[in-house]
Amino acid sequence: MSAFITILWILLYALLILFTCTFILSVVALRVTFRKENKGYDNRIYVETMNGNLDYSWYEKLPKETFQLKSKHQYHIYGEILRNDVQTDKTVVIMHGYGANLIVSLKYARIFLERGFNVIVFDNTNCGKSGGRRTFMGFKEIDDLTSVIAKARSVFGENAPIGLHGESMGCATVTKYLERDPNIKFVVADCGFSNLFEQFAFTLGSKYHIPRIPVTYFSSLLCKIRFGFFLSEFSPLEAMQNADGYSNIPMLFIHGELDDVVPCSCVYELYNAKKGSKQLAVYPQAHHARCVLKDKDRYLADIDSFLAGIDNIC
Repeated sequence: MSAFITILWILLYALLILFTCTFILSVVALRVTFRKENKGYDNRIYVETMNGNLDYSWYEKLPKETFQLKSKHQYHIYGEILRNDVQTDKTVVIMHGYGANLIVSLKYARIFLERGFNVIVFDNTNCGKSGGRRTFMGFKEIDDLTSVIAKARSVFGENAPIGLHGESMGCATVTKYLERDPNIKFVVADCGFSNLFEQFAFTLGSKYHIPRIPVTYFSSLLCKIRFGFFLSEFSPLEAMQNADGYSNIPMLFIHGELDDVVPCSCVYELYNAKKGSKQLAVYPQAHHARCVLKDKDRYLADIDSFLAGIDNIC
């Protein structure tokens, strides 16, 4: 009997150690993910310039209308309106990815300005000149996007044709946003994840070599307790499936086949769930958010081909 009790105590201690380790890893994983350092504009200007994505002198010469909005989450959102030289109400709102800021959106802004659109770029929470101390991987940023799009309509008119471009986390956010707003005219979805829970688990394994079970589940539970949502609640794929595949909104899906941050399989999940007008562009030699850098000529051709098929906007 004493041997049995000893074994039982050993098992209980082992379970306690496992639970404690899992809890600590889950807390750290959430903290690392949601407390991304805001490196400001200078770092992004340097990186984008070195990568050949940004001609900063071009950006400096652009006339800009800056704005600040009050987020429903009690921080301010900073953004810039870049008007086209030719007067138009056609407008594209661009949303950057995780840990970046509006500087990385400028390479896309130039594309759309040259194609006759106004452009609005902005900083997500805890990025650039916007407020907030945490990044929520799209769950709360979608409310900021809602405010920015409302700003676009207040400036260019309630019936102004609004298109969206999102990169990475920004892509996931604009894709999920469509369930709120069926009046968006088109979306360019560049390298977005399809489900936050799965993306969180993928990152744990690929970047930190932490097993998804049970850490992802613990992290999701802690996220619900601390921030009010389970990781699985932010799912662009599920939103699309529940909204008739966004059948009335043309979408261009772009992804790099060598993406080791957001797996390329996500783009196929989203593309297959999309109904109606859609286009898929997979770049065999591109890593995460590098499609426009790897093959700019093709990227421009894909954008042009996509826009040419949207009669009510172009």
